[in-house]
Amino acid sequence: MIFKPVLSFEETLEHRTDLYVLVDASESMSVNDYPDTPHRLSLAARQVEEYLARLQTAFEVKRYWFDMRAHEVEQGQWPSPEGDATNLTRAVKDVLAAARKIDTSGIILMSDGLHNAGGDVVKEIAALGPPRIYTVGIGTDLTAQSGYQDISIEDVRAPEESTVNNIAKITVDVEAIGLADRGIQVELRERDAPLASAPLRLDALPGSQSATLTFTPETVGRHTYSVRIRPDPAERRSENNERDVHLLVTDPKIRVLYIEGVVRPEYKPLKSVLETDPNVEVLALVQVKRGEFLQSGSMTGVSLTGFPQTLEDMRKFDVYIVGDLDRSYFSRQQLENLKTAVSEGRGIVMVGGYNSFGPGGYEGTAMEEILPVEVGPRSIGQETTPFVLRLTPEGANHPIFYGTTDFFQYQSQTPRERLPHLKGCNILARAKPGTSILAEHPERTNENGPLTVLAVHNYGKGRAAAFAADTTYQWYLPFKAMGRESPYIKFWGQMVRWLANKEVKEQSDKPGVDLLVRKPYYNPGEKVLIRAKVRAEEGRATNFATITGALLGPGNERENLTLALVQGSVGVYETTLDPLDPGTYKVLVEARKEGVRLGQAEVEFTVGRPNQEFDRLSIDRALLKKIAQTTGADYYEPAAFGDLVERLRTLMIKEDIHREVGIQTVPGLFPILFGLFLAIVTGEWLLRKYYQLN
Repeated sequence: MIFKPVLSFEETLEHRTDLYVLVDASESMSVNDYPDTPHRLSLAARQVEEYLARLQTAFEVKRYWFDMRAHEVEQGQWPSPEGDATNLTRAVKDVLAAARKIDTSGIILMSDGLHNAGGDVVKEIAALGPPRIYTVGIGTDLTAQSGYQDISIEDVRAPEESTVNNIAKITVDVEAIGLADRGIQVELRERDAPLASAPLRLDALPGSQSATLTFTPETVGRHTYSVRIRPDPAERRSENNERDVHLLVTDPKIRVLYIEGVVRPEYKPLKSVLETDPNVEVLALVQVKRGEFLQSGSMTGVSLTGFPQTLEDMRKFDVYIVGDLDRSYFSRQQLENLKTAVSEGRGIVMVGGYNSFGPGGYEGTAMEEILPVEVGPRSIGQETTPFVLRLTPEGANHPIFYGTTDFFQYQSQTPRERLPHLKGCNILARAKPGTSILAEHPERTNENGPLTVLAVHNYGKGRAAAFAADTTYQWYLPFKAMGRESPYIKFWGQMVRWLANKEVKEQSDKPGVDLLVRKPYYNPGEKVLIRAKVRAEEGRATNFATITGALLGPGNERENLTLALVQGSVGVYETTLDPLDPGTYKVLVEARKEGVRLGQAEVEFTVGRPNQEFDRLSIDRALLKKIAQTTGADYYEPAAFGDLVERLRTLMIKEDIHREVGIQTVPGLFPILFGLFLAIVTGEWLLRKYYQLN
């Protein structure tokens, strides 16, 4: 030991880890749970500051506040509770991104638990692999308080789309506490203009009551309506007395009645085209035996055994397509009613057949009065020579033939794309004065010139067409692969729209891109579909473009997007976005083909809505407890916050350390200590001798 001395040390080291305190600053934290008391955020911040010094003796304390995102508290200044929404998952994720995980002891989460950003919060937080999250519930169950009074709009149920000038219904679910037997008015407004109201007598039963608001939208477009209940003086908060509802008002679908006197080849493809048209509802009738008609089609709620008898039933349709049906199936009154219905604004087309026009006995009837031609007698006959339509100059520029002129003969030009020949046509006596002749037979004539095949005119407020061809079904199969671009589908779709006075406006003939979302407002948790329609040369849809873009979100966040071609479509590209945080977003896209820019477009949409923070005001303890349990921690009430602090302090990492240092390893120290040792021993010997000690 004298020649190999050592120094021994015993010490305890305290390892200070990080502790994150995360406090909810969303708008629901502005609630005062009791009269004349601070709001929830103020109470939470006060507790943090009161125990901060105690926590700092054991941890490096990091203070954060959050609404949709987490933010570090700057210079000890807590914000006002003004966040539009609460995202517990994102807040925890933000903290973990800033944390040193290996040196983080835990997170204290102080909130009322009113997460409203969608998703499974507990599952999503657990997937982040966080440290222990100790939850502290801030707030109370207001509904359980004695004397608490409140009216809240719990839900608004409305269609996403409605039709103009048709009745729309909105159902409002209302819950009231402490205001039994009170009479209220549920109001619907647009820009403060009253549209509808409904009375409601509040009851004392748990759960919501419903009121139905009925109104008639008068203009087409996207509308934002406000559902309101006037605040009661006894209510502590009134933000939950109002909700917005968004409605797309469109022109109604075109309701078509298609009737055939015999089952002929035209019937099935034409009915199929009308059934699959997204803007058409069709009721089809075909005679299967004398006087017995079979009904089919996409229209519901209407049942017919033949052509409608009454004017009221005829008014249920916008367009009538009359096929190979003899005049004997109509009474005089039916034809008079039909004349009235068309003059009021509806459309009709008679299609060629052995029992149509003159051969069908319509000469001198109200049907002939409606049509743009004089049909002639039953003996006028048929033209049976196969032919391809020849368009007149007016026909080549008419909406019925838009986008299909390449398939038809025009003046002396031969068609670029050859259609199968029509098998023949009815001979019509003559077109009436003022009639527009759109198509003729290229070879056959009568005393009035080339045989008229398609003629149109206005009748009163309505429209009528005489289409003498028999029949167009040959156009269907050869071009079926073209989808909606098929000349058969385009011709009949545009015929129906023109008759209904809803013809498709001309599209751009230049390259470009049209961008759209299904609706402008989405609820938290909903996926968002982004769709682009791309045009290349001459405005034609293209499947060979590259569509790239970006999603710009709240806080200038940016996410790159790529839109993929929709299988089976022509020129349609789309992508689906996962549920987004509440806020306003902008989508920017650019379309290119072979490196050449075709165009760019942008569109905005919003996730969430105003005052969603006040949909629920009572604390969600169950959610906070699940978060704590899932992460291996515990839930605490504010009164037990001090207990949580002391428990955390006991978790401080302590380490007992024993160290030995060899004296000979320290330069110059051994001679000093050895000299000191000799001095002590010599001094002791001298003292003993002086005092004559043994």
